[in-house]
Amino acid sequence: MYEESLKSGIKDFFFNAQGRFSRETFIVAYSALSLFAVIVSPLFYMLCGLLLPGFLAGLIILIYGVYLLYAHFVICIKRLHDLNLTGWLSILTFCFPLSFLFIAYLVIQKGRAKSNKYGKPLNYTGPSFILNASYVFLILYAIFVGVISYFFVKGVRTGSTSNTGQGVQQVINALPKAYQKEVKKPPEAWGFYS
Repeated sequence: MYEESLKSGIKDFFFNAQGRFSRETFIVAYSALSLFAVIVSPLFYMLCGLLLPGFLAGLIILIYGVYLLYAHFVICIKRLHDLNLTGWLSILTFCFPLSFLFIAYLVIQKGRAKSNKYGKPLNYTGPSFILNASYVFLILYAIFVGVISYFFVKGVRTGSTSNTGQGVQQVINALPKAYQKEVKKPPEAWGFYS
C-alpha cells in the first residue's frame, strides 16, 4: 500500500497542484524539498558551472530554480486545499515577514478529516522514522532560516553591508589553498560569460 502511494505520490507530490495534503504529508514533502534545495542545489550549481558552457549552465540552473519554486507552490497549494482554502493564498510565501507565519500556520493547523471541494485528504502512511526525521529537520531548518534572517536584517538596518567584501575575503581565506586559487579567478575563467 505504501509503495503504491509512494510511486503515485512522487509523481503528484511536486508536479500536480490538484488535491490535498494532510499536515503530516505536507511536513514530509516540505522537509524533502527544503533538504533538496539546501544540500543538493549548491552541488548542482557548482557542477553545472564547472562542466557546462556558460549559457547552457545558466539555462539549466534557471530551469532548476523555477522548478523548485513551482514545487514549493504545489505543496503549499495542496496544504491550503486541505484547510479548505484557495491555493492563491500561497502567494503569501513572497511576503517576507509573513512567510514564516504562513508556513508555520500550514505546519501547525490541523486539516479537515472529511472530503471537501478539493477531494479526499492524502494522509501520510509511510514509516514513522521519516515523519520524525522530517519534524527534526523542519525545526532545525526554521532555526537556520531565523538566524540567517536575523543577521541579514541586522546588517541591513545597521548599514554594515559595506563590510561584505571583508567577510567574503575571510571565507575565501578559510578555504584550502587549491580552492582559493579557483575562487579568486574572474567569472569569465569559470565559463559563465563565454
